[in-house]
This record gives sequence, C-alpha cells and structure tokens, in this order.
Amino acid sequence: MDTTYKPPDGFLTMAQAQARWGVSKATAQKMVREAELEVYRDPRNKRVHLFKVEDVERLTQPVLKARAA
Repeated sequence: MDTTYKPPDGFLTMAQAQARWGVSKATAQKMVREAELEVYRDPRNKRVHLFKVEDVERLTQPVLKARAA
C-alpha cells in the first residue's frame, strides 16, 4: 500500500513547489508571501498547503529588470 500523499491534478504541495524552485523552505515561504500566491487546502488532508502548478511555474520565469532613470 502506497501511503505517500498525492495532490490533486494541477496542484503542487509546498515541498514540491520548493523543489521546483530549487530553494529552501524559508525562501519558498517568502516567495509565496511576496507573490501573494493563493493557497489551497485539500479536503482529504487539511494540513497540506497546495498551489496551482501555473502559479508555481510563473515564479520560475525571468522578470524584466527596471531600468535606472
């Protein structure tokens, strides 16, 4: 029997998002706060924080640096 938690399709756990970003847990939490990502709960396990895959992917894309005036 496999007891590993599997998020619903289209969602990632905080640990999976952290691995995708390649950052520490503290940095991942900061990224979530600063980007104001929506956090979802799975009714099967309310302790798990879930994020939409597209939101996580958005934070892996380069951002245009503002030019100095």
